[in-house]
Amino acid sequence: MKTRNWLAAGTLGLALMAIPAETSAAHRVVAAPGVRVSVTPRFYYGPRPVVHAAPRVVAVRPVNYGSVDFNVEPQKSKVFVDGKYLGIADDFNGYPQTAKLSVGYHDIRVVAPDGRTEHRRIYVAAGQEFNFNLNF
Repeated sequence: MKTRNWLAAGTLGLALMAIPAETSAAHRVVAAPGVRVSVTPRFYYGPRPVVHAAPRVVAVRPVNYGSVDFNVEPQKSKVFVDGKYLGIADDFNGYPQTAKLSVGYHDIRVVAPDGRTEHRRIYVAAGQEFNFNLNF
């Protein structure tokens, strides 16, 4: 018997939730405990409306840098980019340890610990990795 009352109350609850909020007082249903009520709300049963989500704006920024992987032996060689000291080659010898440089041409100068020097002009492409290989 308890299950039956719970089922009736659940049916009433679902029926009351189905009534639109904008109905007038004449359409509202009030039932005493233990009374079974069947409610058929008046809805428009046409085709379902199409809901369009608001467009999401995503800022797309072009990649304006590339990376350079310095594979230099000896690894303690000093690296200069466009005349400025960047660090030792060992600090930029592979992902994620690559030098991020702006897109375009760059003058690279590598100085070995014994004083030997190598100069190269490279082009760094946007979003690409350039492998700078050098053995003194």
